[in-house]
Order: sequence, then C-alpha cells, then structure tokens
Amino acid sequence: MSCKPVGKARLTFGLGRGMKLYVPILLFAVVFTQALRSPISIVFLWFTVSIPVLSFFYALIMRANVGAFVMSDETTVEKLTEISYEFRVSNYSFLPLPFAEAEIYLPSDDGVACVCRNVSLSVLPRGEYYFKSDVTFRYRGSYLVGVGSVYVSDMFRLFRLRRKVNIYSKIYVMPRKMIFSRGDDNSPSDTPTDSKLTRDGSVSSEANLIREYRVGDQLKHIHWKLSSKLGDLQVNDYKPNAGKNVYVFCDFATIFPSGGQSSARHTRDKNSARENDEKKRVRISIPARPAESMMTTEEKLDAISEAAADRAAAAAAVAAGRAKLDGAEAEEPVPAAADKDAETSASDPLDRANDIKSEALYDLDAYCADGVSELAIGVVMSEIGRGNRVILMWFDERADSGFFAYEVTSYADIDSLFRNFGTAPFCAHEMSVTRLPSLVSDADSPTHIYVTSAASLDNLSDYIDASHGAGAERTEVLLFNPRERFADQSLRMQYLEKCRVRYGENNIAFTPVDESWMSAAE
Repeated sequence: MSCKPVGKARLTFGLGRGMKLYVPILLFAVVFTQALRSPISIVFLWFTVSIPVLSFFYALIMRANVGAFVMSDETTVEKLTEISYEFRVSNYSFLPLPFAEAEIYLPSDDGVACVCRNVSLSVLPRGEYYFKSDVTFRYRGSYLVGVGSVYVSDMFRLFRLRRKVNIYSKIYVMPRKMIFSRGDDNSPSDTPTDSKLTRDGSVSSEANLIREYRVGDQLKHIHWKLSSKLGDLQVNDYKPNAGKNVYVFCDFATIFPSGGQSSARHTRDKNSARENDEKKRVRISIPARPAESMMTTEEKLDAISEAAADRAAAAAAVAAGRAKLDGAEAEEPVPAAADKDAETSASDPLDRANDIKSEALYDLDAYCADGVSELAIGVVMSEIGRGNRVILMWFDERADSGFFAYEVTSYADIDSLFRNFGTAPFCAHEMSVTRLPSLVSDADSPTHIYVTSAASLDNLSDYIDASHGAGAERTEVLLFNPRERFADQSLRMQYLEKCRVRYGENNIAFTPVDESWMSAAE
C-alpha cells in the first residue's frame, strides 16, 4: 500500500439528505402564498427561499475551517509488535459542526491491511474529534493510517461539501531477522575455498589487510595482538568473495494473474513473459546501489544472453569430458519438466495438490510475500556468515530500472537496505523471478538461490533455462510453502516430493520451507 499524494483541498458539491424534505416545504410555501396572498405567507416564502443560500454559505465556512492532524509522519515497527496510532479532526471556527463525515483509513481487525471507513461525527466550536487505538500488523509492508477526506454538511443538511485533507501516518512494518540454517551439507554455496588473502611479511605492516572491527564481524577474525597494542579492536580483512558469488533472487509476484483464479494450480504463459522481458530491457537503467557486475543497457543484455549460451555449451562439454575421463559414458540430458511432466494427466490425483482453501485466498499474496521476505533475509544472513559475497535482487516498481540489486557483504549492509526490501510491493504475476538472472553477468560461476512461493513442476523449465543461461555453478530453489492453506496437505506433500525429485534430476536443489523454520531460528 502506497502513500496517497497530498494536494490542494478541492471542492466537491453534493446535495444532502435534508434536500428531500426541503423540496416539499418549498412547494408548500409557494402554494400557501398563492392561496392566502397575505404578508405572513410572503414572509414564510422568503424565509424558505433564503434557507438554501444561508446553508450553502454555512457549509462553505465550515469546510474552510475543518482540518486533520496525525501523531507522526511515519513509524517503523517489527511485524507482530503492537503499535499505537492516533489522529484528530479539528473544527477551527467558532461555529458548531453538527453534521460531518470523515473517510478514515484504519487497520482491519485482523491486522492484514488498512481499510477505508466512513465515520459520522459532530465537533463543537474550536473542538476536535479524537481517535486513538492499538494494532498489531500480521504482515510486513507499508500501511497508511489517517484521514482522506472530510464531508461537511450545513445545519439543515441541504448541501454536502468535501474537503480533501490527505493527512496520513505511514507505518513501516518490517519482517523479522532470523538466520536460515540448512546445515553445511545442504547449502549450495558451501564449497571448499580459501577466501583469506595471502599475507607476506609482517601482518602489522600490511595496513590494507587490517581494519577496525565492525558489527557483524566474527570474533575468530579479531587480531588480538594488534588490538591490544592499539587499544581498539582490529580484525583480519578477508577477501569478500573468492569464487563464492551468491545471488539471492526474491519473488514478490502475485500468486495468481490479475484476472484472479480459484485454484493455486496454474501454468505461466512463457511466450508472453519473454515478450514482456524484451520490452522491459529497453527501459532498464542502472538500479539503486547496483552490484559491480550488473549490466543495464539493451546491447549489454543481448551480449549477456550470447555469453550465457556459450557458457552453458562449455559447461556441458566439460561435464561430458569429465565423465569420459572417469570411464563413464556421458548420460543423456534429462528432459525439461515441461516436456517430461506432461505426464500429469487429468486423472492424476496430484492435480488437486495445489488447491487452496477458499477462505485462505483473500490474504494469500500478503502471507506468501511476508514469508518469502523473511526467508530471503535469513538466507542472506546465512551466506554472509559463510563469508560469501551476496547480491540480493527483486523486481520493484519503485526503482527506475524496474528492479533493485544490492551487494551485501556484512550485517551492516542488511540494515541499510532493510526498509526498502522489507516494504517491497507486489509485482505482476508475469514478472517471474526466473527473469532476474538475465539482468546480471557473472563470469565466476555464481550460486543462484531463488526464494519464491510459486515454484512447481509447471515452471521447472524456467529455472533450468535461467540457471543454465546465466552459467550458475549451483542452483537452489527455496519454496515458501503456505502449508496450512492447502485443501489437502497430504497430497501437497506428495507433490512437493515429486518436485524435489524432478528438480534434483536437473541438478537443482529444491527445498520446501514453511513457518516452522522460524521457530527453530528463534
């Protein structure tokens, strides 16, 4: 949810409820005057005619003297943490405001989103309507609380005038930070490399190899001898990444296309996605804080695609050569899931494995995006702990280039990007996370980690093409699985196991993850 722009107050004219009663009274006054033709009837007629004029000017005065106030412009809080908010609607005039209605944006009862409610209120002269409450938001994101417009009516409710105030407090709800631990044996980036720089001569004389301690540095890297001499903590500086480049691609795409869908099982339109990719490349520019290897122009993106094809062919040739050296015959390449898994026929019981409960659809996108963001941050923290250089990427409409790419080498770097990442909006369903690798170039055989809630047998070929095209040495798909929301959980588990096997056949680690990992991390 994004903040609405604040503009000048704009007059919107409308007739109030009292006009239904006023019209019969006016007709009666006309008939009464014509029938009696007395001074009293004429006075009554003029009085009746003057009421709308006086009422209109009264409403104009009150509209000009109504305003709103919020507690603060913005607040940052971790999700599931109680937060207080307050706002006021004030009457600055010396006249009473008997009839008014305010469009108030309040958190929903379940803390999922902010909804607009119309609240009727009356405010005394120089008085105010005060509203304060506490709320706990369930999902990360940005939320608006405040007043959009105030509708003012006169004493007789003949006219209704709107004043747009657009006074909001923006609440940033952050995901939690918890390290996602898979164990060294399961981590795709856990390869034996020596990331420490070679040191010649005296360590204390190599000033560029020693630096001051920063938050997040491991204690085992502290140079105790030099620290005691200088009286300040110093650490051995390690190469940020020697052959360990880890790309974490985060998926904030909506689960279903914009038209909606009653079942979670769907097939992506690959041709349309590729066409959109080509159009997107034309307007991609340098992202905020890009990684050094980021390629941004259309010509460079074409060069990346050609180089990726060469790398994929070279990798296949090397694999075949190694197999022959070991005395084994080169195996036939495993067919992509899109071809091999047309085997899921209409009679397959797993066809209903991805059906979502109808009552769980209303906040499914928010729930999955929340889980994906926490899982991605956990993965980034885990990879930093292994001494890797991490590039976190996601599609984001707030970026001029259409996506963000942040280089992360320490926990302090996470803090600098945390609000931007933690409040990332949804992107279109067609913006598949598998399209992000085509926007980078890395010649050092990087590791690719996809954090998504939409991986399936239907789009396995997309992950295969993305990894091979970018020359990834290792690939892992971390699937955030909203387990409790599926209609048949046993069928869902069977389906995930089938996905794990099929992805594994294509040298892609497939790891389903639900919210239970958070309890273990805590």
